[in-house]
Amino acid sequence: MVSFQRGLLGNIVEKKEYNKTINGSYIEELKNSFKNLKNPFLYLSGGIDSELVACAMLESNTQFTPVIFQWLINNVVINLHDINYAIKFRNEKNLNPIIEQIKLDELWTTDNFISLAKETNNSSPQVSTYVYMIEMMDKKYPNLGIVTGK
Repeated sequence: MVSFQRGLLGNIVEKKEYNKTINGSYIEELKNSFKNLKNPFLYLSGGIDSELVACAMLESNTQFTPVIFQWLINNVVINLHDINYAIKFRNEKNLNPIIEQIKLDELWTTDNFISLAKETNNSSPQVSTYVYMIEMMDKKYPNLGIVTGK
């Protein structure tokens, strides 16, 4: 049975609207946002969002641990294309990620997952899965900060 650690949802930070008068680029604002992070994990999904955040962290000399999630249905990895891209990026940047797995066919049918979707007021299983991933990693590594590019 999957369990969730409620209360973490308050730690999910929404995107900021930056004032157009701020001097500097978006990437500089992103780099500045890492200053107070302690032991961050970054979900490296293979997409452009997480790659941008990873590059900004590398450029700002922010130490982080990348996490690559394998999403499985019937024990078949369904995000293999994304994982292959994330691994290629990892190899190019000499990163050492943690690899985690989520069995979506089991997760998505639990009452707790349905409750999580209702609590976060969304109908997207993908978004709820990301919230689940945050809770899962926070439970497994409670002293680490979690960063996503989503």
